[in-house]
Amino acid sequence: MLAPHIACTEARLREHPRVLCIQDTTELDYSTKKGIAGLGPLNYESRWGLYLHPTLAVTPDRVALGLLDLYSWAREPGRLGQEKDTNRPLEDKESVRWVDGFAHVNELAESLSETRLTYIADREGDLYE
Repeated sequence: MLAPHIACTEARLREHPRVLCIQDTTELDYSTKKGIAGLGPLNYESRWGLYLHPTLAVTPDRVALGLLDLYSWAREPGRLGQEKDTNRPLEDKESVRWVDGFAHVNELAESLSETRLTYIADREGDLYE
């Protein structure tokens, strides 16, 4: 559903010498909406909803160009707190979204020789692995 929007966003990037590619995660809290299928726990088992992790393209002058990427997921019940499990490989953790998003921006940068892309993440994007 987002493919046409993402394609148009990538086309708009070509019109700018520099673009900021900003990632962060947000919660969609549907705790008060009972009966919605496919939800999972958020930061507490009592809160239920979905997570979204977009990559937003913005010019340094704060003009939004659109989305480059969007990950969405529902956490499985009982998995709260497992992100800190050092025995699990990164590919099995929710944190892989940061690495995948960075890889996507790097891949896109190769096809945009006239546009400099700057990847921006918050402290959660600074992964040891």
